[in-house]
Amino acid sequence: MMKQVVSGITNYLIQEKIIDEKEKSIYLFGFNLFFKYLVCIVFTILLGAMNHSLKEVVIIILLFLPLRSYAGGIHLKKDSFCLICSVAIVQIVVFINRLHPFNLIANIFLSLTTCLLIDLIGPVDNKNKPLDNIERTVFKNRLQKVLFVQLIVFFTMILLNQNEFITLMTLSFCVNLFSMLLGKYFRNREVCCQKYASFLN
Repeated sequence: MMKQVVSGITNYLIQEKIIDEKEKSIYLFGFNLFFKYLVCIVFTILLGAMNHSLKEVVIIILLFLPLRSYAGGIHLKKDSFCLICSVAIVQIVVFINRLHPFNLIANIFLSLTTCLLIDLIGPVDNKNKPLDNIERTVFKNRLQKVLFVQLIVFFTMILLNQNEFITLMTLSFCVNLFSMLLGKYFRNREVCCQKYASFLN
């Protein structure tokens, strides 16, 4: 259903000569990603409202999405499975934060460590949208800017003694890093399989 909507919008833009036919694959990828995020955000916010955790859910989304956009990470093949996993992860983060927030030292250590690793590893592309050298450089610069801004916010929250917000930021960094590591692993495996297949041929 989503693919049909995305395809319809892209074809309409091409017919109206708003975009070029050569750019179709780029727009298909972009619209598909946008609608995936939109559906996921709507479901996550609705569940957050039902669980009386709307504030935490909104904070997690505002923290996670800008970083995820430039850091990259794992992409699941089935949209339905991706939606379920994304909503579940947000609820797990809220649960951990409410059950046992990290102390200040743990928050600082985890946040700085994960941010360093995110900067070293990212950006992580995928087979649907591989990054060339120019795109990789652009994404890397934007990723570093997002990390810098979020770390400034993180230490500001420490000064303001906002412990709940601090732990949510730490968990957001951790989830992003975990997604990147999985994405990197599967991406490297795909590349190795492609090279092996071409070698056999």
